[in-house]
Amino acid sequence: MELTKKLLKEINGILSLNAPTDGAFKISLGAPCIDSRKVRAGDTFFGISGEGRDGCDYFEDAVVKGAKVVILNNSHRESFEKSDVAAKTGAIAVFVNNTK
Repeated sequence: MELTKKLLKEINGILSLNAPTDGAFKISLGAPCIDSRKVRAGDTFFGISGEGRDGCDYFEDAVVKGAKVVILNNSHRESFEKSDVAAKTGAIAVFVNNTK
């Protein structure tokens, strides 16, 4: 699956600063994964908030394990943008109102 400008608009998403935004960009989305411990290279990590923990807090673990795209709640945008891990790996984030 690919994330296009049209799909981004439909999910009311915002891209991270390091994402390509020129022209008709397309970002390839890998297999979905909601457990940062199980992420494999190329996966798309979805940070899901649970009762006891917020999966968005584990985006760096997912990126270290190879996630190229992470889907996070808007509230985690600043954390992602300041993350050295995200910057070094070139991971892209899509920020949405609610990852559920």
